[in-house]
Amino acid sequence: MSRPTAISPEEQEQIARRIGVLLLQAAPEDWQQITVEYRATGEYHDLLGEVAAEDGGTEPWEPPEELWGIFEHLREGMYRPEVGTWLSALYVVERPSSYRIDINFDTEPRHCTRDVSRPGSSTSGSGAFCSTSITWNSGCRASDRDGLSTSASRSNGSSAWS
Repeated sequence: MSRPTAISPEEQEQIARRIGVLLLQAAPEDWQQITVEYRATGEYHDLLGEVAAEDGGTEPWEPPEELWGIFEHLREGMYRPEVGTWLSALYVVERPSSYRIDINFDTEPRHCTRDVSRPGSSTSGSGAFCSTSITWNSGCRASDRDGLSTSASRSNGSSAWS
């Protein structure tokens, strides 16, 4: 079986912005921060979400279904022969619309206890979100919440492969 074609750092950033747009579109009204973690090793895949409200409380949150395929595409596109690909990605959106994505290449994801009926989701273990090793930081415009634009300005950070 052949490996997918590597994606460029520019395409990686476009994918990261697309994830942010989907999260902003699905965000509850009183959100302050949304955290989503995609984890994959072997046959194990999981997508966890959490929302922090304006009042400081946090609760589990079900991310948009479309994110499963987008994260997998990003992961496959960042594969490098003799290196492999990343194991988890932690994506954080903060109000009004700035985001960061932390990619973990080294530490195997900890499996969480979750009550979900999604194939491949963890049902036992411990931990919540995993440690990270690289970061992209950027911001989305408020109009992204309505899906009017997918552009973003890059503030700092870098792609793993640039």
